[in-house]
Amino acid sequence: MSNPDSSSSKKEFSRLTWFLMGSGVSLAVLLVGWGVWFLGEGATNAKESEARNNIGAMLVGQQAYYGDQRYFLDSQEALGMGIPDETNNYIYKFIIPTSKELMIQMVAQPKKQSLRSYTGIAFFTENPEPQVNLILCESDKPTTDLSPEPSLAFNQDGWFACPEGYSAIGSS
Repeated sequence: MSNPDSSSSKKEFSRLTWFLMGSGVSLAVLLVGWGVWFLGEGATNAKESEARNNIGAMLVGQQAYYGDQRYFLDSQEALGMGIPDETNNYIYKFIIPTSKELMIQMVAQPKKQSLRSYTGIAFFTENPEPQVNLILCESDKPTTDLSPEPSLAFNQDGWFACPEGYSAIGSS
């Protein structure tokens, strides 16, 4: 004699098995997709975040130093913030104009083709009152080229502008 419930149990088991297998496949696809994003886009964003944070910190350090001494520092060592001159992803450089009493540019030059370049510009103005202004710029596309100097022509606000091929992502 056969058990009448065994046939329906097998059907239920079969449906549940297919659902779980399908869910497992979907979950696996999601995890693989997330992993690909993280290893690609997400990892790139984390590496670029390193440069943005370091250049941003150097800008604030320059602003504070200028407030006390009335000139900008021309090296990482002098700035004394513990940011290395080089990491696995970027080389940090200072571009010093003829008069470091008025402006300094700091650059995060990528070591990898997939990363964007960053530059920070700290400059002194007396318009409308004496102050140090800061601009953080990001290259419009990934590049390993050294950032050009910022535009020496003041923009409509009376401030320096990001170099050609770069866009402002922060200013004060």
